[in-house]
Amino acid sequence: NAGMFSSVSLVDSSGAGKSDLVLSGTIRSTGWKRTRTTYMLGPVGVILWLLGAPMGENVNTVELDVQLAPAGAPTRSAWQYSMQFKDEHLVGVYYGREESIENYSTAIQETLKPALADLMKIVAERPDILQTTK
Repeated sequence: NAGMFSSVSLVDSSGAGKSDLVLSGTIRSTGWKRTRTTYMLGPVGVILWLLGAPMGENVNTVELDVQLAPAGAPTRSAWQYSMQFKDEHLVGVYYGREESIENYSTAIQETLKPALADLMKIVAERPDILQTTK
């Protein structure tokens, strides 16, 4: 809660006319890459997995664009921001596998933090950016 707006509502595109500003976004790409290793030991290397050695690595990526525009003029963007997120983590039999799925929602949340910081900076410099004419 950055305190920039008096209220925030989640609406579908049909309810956007009831608001002053609309924050919208486009996911440009998502990626998931998985690598596995048997430590050049072939099937015998799997035993190392059971002993807790990493099975490999998972990499999640998200690229998205967000924009803030007056509800009545969605093409007249008051602010835009492009974001990228990359998460790399080791995966083993006993750890890390669930992170591959959970990290997409975390990725978007973490990626939005610098975007909101940028918006707050812009608003501090130019408070008129949030003015709308209804």
